Amino acid sequence: MIQKTIQMNDDKKRLCNVFRNVKMMRNVFVLLLGIFLFTSCEKEGKLILKSLKNDIIGSGAVLKYSGVFSPTSGITTSGFAKIYLDNNEYKVKLENFSVSDGPDLKVYLSKEIHLSIS
Repeated sequence: MIQKTIQMNDDKKRLCNVFRNVKMMRNVFVLLLGIFLFTSCEKEGKLILKSLKNDIIGSGAVLKYSGVFSPTSGITTSGFAKIYLDNNEYKVKLENFSVSDGPDLKVYLSKEIHLSIS
């Protein structure tokens, strides 16, 4: 009887240790996930800029391409996009550009007349 009681106590201790280890592993996982999510957020990069570089297009720049903005469903837009070659560097100039307010607006430049963005 005493042997059985000691064995049951040992089993309870092992079970408590298992639960303690699982809880600790869960906490470590949540901590690592939080660190990953916090460090993976991009503050500034190719698609997220805090400020735009306002280069002046030189008088010797050559107009290479131009086009008008085409609206998509629910968004009104107008203006022109012009691409200049200035000192072996392409520069984009938006003239009379206007777009309606909306979330996550992006400007795409394309050779296609009718562009389908999904």
